[in-house]
Amino acid sequence: MKKIVMSILVLTMVFTLFAGGAGDDAKEGAAQAPVRTDLNLATYLTFPSFDPFGNIPLPTYLFLRNIYEPLYTGVSAQKGDGTTVREYKPILAESYEISPDGTVYTFHIRKGVKFHNGVELKASDVEYSYKLAMRSPATMSYTMSIADVQATDDYTVDIILKSPFSPFLENVSFILVVSEAFVEENGAAVSEETCGTGPYYLSEVITDQKYVLAAFKDYYRGEAPVKTITTKVIPDPSTLAIAFESGELDMINVPAANWQQISSSAQYKSYKYVEPKTLLLAFNTTKPPFDNALLRKAVNYAIDRESISIIAFDGNNKPASYIVPEGVVFGAVEPDDPYTYDPAKARQLLAEAGYPNGLEISSIKSPGGESAKMAQVIQQNLADVGISCEIDILEINTLFQSYEKGNFDLGTMGFFCLKDFFNVDL
Repeated sequence: MKKIVMSILVLTMVFTLFAGGAGDDAKEGAAQAPVRTDLNLATYLTFPSFDPFGNIPLPTYLFLRNIYEPLYTGVSAQKGDGTTVREYKPILAESYEISPDGTVYTFHIRKGVKFHNGVELKASDVEYSYKLAMRSPATMSYTMSIADVQATDDYTVDIILKSPFSPFLENVSFILVVSEAFVEENGAAVSEETCGTGPYYLSEVITDQKYVLAAFKDYYRGEAPVKTITTKVIPDPSTLAIAFESGELDMINVPAANWQQISSSAQYKSYKYVEPKTLLLAFNTTKPPFDNALLRKAVNYAIDRESISIIAFDGNNKPASYIVPEGVVFGAVEPDDPYTYDPAKARQLLAEAGYPNGLEISSIKSPGGESAKMAQVIQQNLADVGISCEIDILEINTLFQSYEKGNFDLGTMGFFCLKDFFNVDL
């Protein structure tokens, strides 16, 4: 199991506000600003696969949610008293019932829904999709409570649980539905081609450059008013900010270094909000030296989270003592005895771990950008207590492959906490 430390990231998002039309005192017949039907966005990585059941990073999954849909989706809503509740809204299903013993969910599939190839969605597609998800390691965490899935007619599907499981609809929100006929016909090509029921279909891909979505005219909720969405691949934060300020992009997550400049401009509409995301340092505990719990604890005490916040993110986040941010994710709590910045204790634990004179490790792997700045602060923190290492900047998909294969000692990554969690001690 990979252990974690790091700080909660407050992501900032800005977008240009396009205003059309003339004022009350405008002359009759004055030219109106054209109404745009396109949107230009950016992503920091090349999407490794379009397989909704594959091991894909979060930006790819969010992109695919424009193409594929679940039966129900979870939506967080704020009540009048300021508390947040989780509601579930029907998407591909119109309604559902739960058996008296809580183990069978019967979903009634919406009629007239078409896949992008023109074929109507049937309950058999839902059964097929869920069984794919049950077999895939990448989506198995959402289906572990499921014993079986059975389409009882063209528009009804029973999902049988192993036992009552109250968060089941939250899992349903993450399981996307594919066309059985399309997958069976195309096989492994589903990682490169798509066929969903969503408001957009994939119309163009230029690898490492851009992805273009086009509005699906037969979408069951009506054709989307935004006809094309172009997502450009821009890994470098500085290049991203320049592209936005030049008008090439309509909306971005603002790099911390550019937040002050962009948010202070009257030209843009800017928002700052807290996401359920934690930036973390992952240990490879499957091999030396970080199979040693005392060494992992030493690293935790060596890291100055406040310095990371200031140096790497210009203070646009707050330090975290736990992977789940309190007040953002329901049920999250702060640990009773969080790690603090204590170099002296780190050196003591380092000696107890068998390294009284310190040690050298291979590297901290990082995807670059702000994450690399974070790695640089950690590198210095570790050097201060006697742990030396390099920083290895990798393309994001190459980095993920290194993590999957266990080819690392330490590495930075981001974790979105969208589900329930378990507390695991170091």
